[in-house]
Amino acid sequence: MADEVAQARRAAAAGDVDEALVLLWKALEPARLENDQARLREIAEVAATIPNGEGADLIAATGAEPLSAREWSAPAVPAPPARARAFTPLLWVVVGLLLLVIVGAQLYRSVPHFKFPDVRVNQADAAPSGFTLRADGLYLVPLANFPQEELADVAPGLVKQTGRIEARPPLPLGPTTYDSATGEFVAEEILRRMAEIYEIGEGADALVVGVTSLAMRDDGGAATVGRSEDGRFVVISTSELGDDARVQRERLRRLLLDEIERAGLNSA
Repeated sequence: MADEVAQARRAAAAGDVDEALVLLWKALEPARLENDQARLREIAEVAATIPNGEGADLIAATGAEPLSAREWSAPAVPAPPARARAFTPLLWVVVGLLLLVIVGAQLYRSVPHFKFPDVRVNQADAAPSGFTLRADGLYLVPLANFPQEELADVAPGLVKQTGRIEARPPLPLGPTTYDSATGEFVAEEILRRMAEIYEIGEGADALVVGVTSLAMRDDGGAATVGRSEDGRFVVISTSELGDDARVQRERLRRLLLDEIERAGLNSA
């Protein structure tokens, strides 16, 4: 009888419903005569794995305790080997990480990034640690990564008003000039940085203007222009002057003219 039930179990697992039913019916009668409840229960369990409810009559004939919905609804599926069970979650983790890397790489290439200004020390193109400006005129200083060629484009339109313009090397900014809470650079700290590098010589009628494309603020909030107390040092941010290069250049020129006039630097 036990062999018949085992054979029926294998037949049901292989999809041979008719063979499984014949074997179970053969095993049923001896189990009922012996009142072998364990065997009857086993027969009912195998009958429950037969799809489409075709084992319902068999289950009823065993008189076994009714099966739960879970036992009745689905055929038994052999558990995967322990190694496979352990490997499958790991495989999904690896696949998920690969997808994150691929998607992250695509997003990184497609989204513009904020590049913190270089903090350069003792480099050939960096501003000197200290320099005295002895000649009269306007000194233009590109701050951080501001393009020097943009200042070169503006300068010719200012020569008539100032008489002399000199472009200085780029001046790197550093973390002390940046306010991480607002994501803006601090005008006062930039002016202090400029004054540390450049000293205006005695008797020199000079105006030092630093220009940056980075967002800037002062005590009153977002700012386009910041000035030292004596008005000899000025910082201008172009971040709010528009996206069009021609418009931005013209607005920068006007701001520079205003600062030249304010400083009384107009040539006779």
